[in-house]
Amino acid sequence: RLIEIVSERVAGKSNVRLAVAHAKSFKDGQSLLDAATSLNPVETLIADMSPVIGTHVGPGTLALAYLFEE
Repeated sequence: RLIEIVSERVAGKSNVRLAVAHAKSFKDGQSLLDAATSLNPVETLIADMSPVIGTHVGPGTLALAYLFEE
């Protein structure tokens, strides 16, 4: 569902950049990022979620962030 939402929001935009943050789930984060390459990003990033956020959301949480030019 994350990819569907981001896809709708970046439709027709240029220079899309994607980042995935994960809480102790690198493999799942990498899978999400691999699936999101259908959005043709010019740059991608995967990173650990901060301990402060991870404490509240728990292990296995994934986030997909995006940036584009108008």
